[in-house]
Amino acid sequence: MNWEICYSHRAKKFIQKHKIEDEIRNTIKKFILKYEGEDINIDVKKLKGKWKGYHRIRIGETRI
Repeated sequence: MNWEICYSHRAKKFIQKHKIEDEIRNTIKKFILKYEGEDINIDVKKLKGKWKGYHRIRIGETRI
């Protein structure tokens, strides 16, 4: 399965400003492994309404 990670312009600026790109990529990789069935502890939530079909991953106070 192919995955595509898209960031909004604001998200890209935030990521670059805080220099957290590697941390976010690693967390997204963990999410993908969890989604594929591995037992990994990660704070993830399916979104509803306008964002149905998307997921929210929480790292401390930051959401991706």
